[in-house]
Amino acid sequence: MPTRLIRDGILTSERVSSLSWEAEVFYRRLMSVADDYGLYDARPSILRSALYPLQLDKMSECNIQRCLSACEAAGLILLYSHSGKPFLMILDFGQQSKTAPKWPVPDGYEVQKVTEKKYEMRQIETNRYEPLRLDTYSESETNTENTVESSSTVVSGYPPPPRALPDAGYAEFVRKVCGLKSAWGRIRVLPVKVEEEARRAYESVSLTDGDFELLAAYYASSMPKDRYGSAFWRPSSLERFLQDFVDVLAHAQRWGRETSWGFKPKAVPAPKTDDEPLGDLDSFIELMEGGSDGANP
Repeated sequence: MPTRLIRDGILTSERVSSLSWEAEVFYRRLMSVADDYGLYDARPSILRSALYPLQLDKMSECNIQRCLSACEAAGLILLYSHSGKPFLMILDFGQQSKTAPKWPVPDGYEVQKVTEKKYEMRQIETNRYEPLRLDTYSESETNTENTVESSSTVVSGYPPPPRALPDAGYAEFVRKVCGLKSAWGRIRVLPVKVEEEARRAYESVSLTDGDFELLAAYYASSMPKDRYGSAFWRPSSLERFLQDFVDVLAHAQRWGRETSWGFKPKAVPAPKTDDEPLGDLDSFIELMEGGSDGANP
């Protein structure tokens, strides 16, 4: 088992303090088994046996999955997939890396050998075009750039998307997607592959604000299955979400029907109380007698 340097900042970390006791113990044990880059297998069965070898009767795979979700929501780990298998990366791990990683690194990262006994993980950079920066992009910049013809609109240095649409719409689409999960919301520069998937999704599907509200509620929900036992699917990887955007939206719509999300029942008038008048009895009798006379002249 690797030796780990645990700094006292963990005691005053707001992200760690937001966890339940169960999730915090999980997180601390996870640091003991992850490699120098904070990478590890994210399958609940593997985590259960590795982190709790003497307490298997106390931690089920459902408990492990709950702890994974809590740590991801707190911004302590990144969940991703590689070749169809789930993996995780502890964020801001801060360990000295002397060997190559034991598990696949997330998309958008690479490990470089700096010296004979030192490796570093870095985000992949590209010279193809300047990627969308979510921390510097502003609506005022977009309005300034859009004074030129839409066919030649350029925002933040990258070329326009394949179809002639304002880049402001694409940027807003990315912002709304990244706002669905706290881990996605901390992304400042989209990796190349993720941005390619984002552009493809943006061009293939037209969504309303209501669709994003549904997706936000769907991701905030912990309901695993519908009444018939069919599982709901919520990809934790941003790239996977964008790749299967239509399928995820279909799951969200099914969840919405299952939970009656957005349903507003019709208002039912309140019943009359004893204090409210029920009508003039003499007028009612007069009306009935008049109708009877009219029917039999």
